[in-house]
Amino acid sequence: PTANTAREVWEYILPGYAEVFGDNDRLPSTNMLSCWWPRKITQDVGIFDEQIFEIVQDTKQIVWSLKINGVGCDFSKRDFCVRTPEIGWKVYSVERFYESPLVYNIKCSAGTLSFATQDIFKTNDAKQGFFALVIGDKSSSTTLASGSFEFLPYWAQTTVSTTFNKALISGSTDVSVRVTNSYGKTSIISTTCSSV
Repeated sequence: PTANTAREVWEYILPGYAEVFGDNDRLPSTNMLSCWWPRKITQDVGIFDEQIFEIVQDTKQIVWSLKINGVGCDFSKRDFCVRTPEIGWKVYSVERFYESPLVYNIKCSAGTLSFATQDIFKTNDAKQGFFALVIGDKSSSTTLASGSFEFLPYWAQTTVSTTFNKALISGSTDVSVRVTNSYGKTSIISTTCSSV
């Protein structure tokens, strides 16, 4: 592309005209989280003031949807009702919150641990996170590695990598990777770590 040009890489056509579109965010799962409000309410579009929905990016299939009903429309008097930015419910932005950090793509072998993670919600700034690689359970555990890192903003995938003493692992050993965000929310993922 050249300067001052844009290239459309994905689109979803709404079932009605939206005078002002709300929001569309790509989630860590690659699904899209969106909201919109119809300018014109008809029986075909549906009787709602606002729709929030999650859509699969590749198939454009709606995973779930929430419709907010407000003023309504009396179809016995007319075929449609017009909504303006001043009439009816509006939601400019919706956000997804997870209960604990997302942790995936864990690799643990030959004294090296790496994993990908994302925080529980989208932020504009990097936020501090902490990790630990642990052998054992609550009654008896050994921390092989621990440290801090920064969750990247805007839900960008954060990759964490560290080394540890591989002599503490024999063969294939059950371990847990613990990731905690700055709000104290923790994910504990069980996996195996190999000595080679």
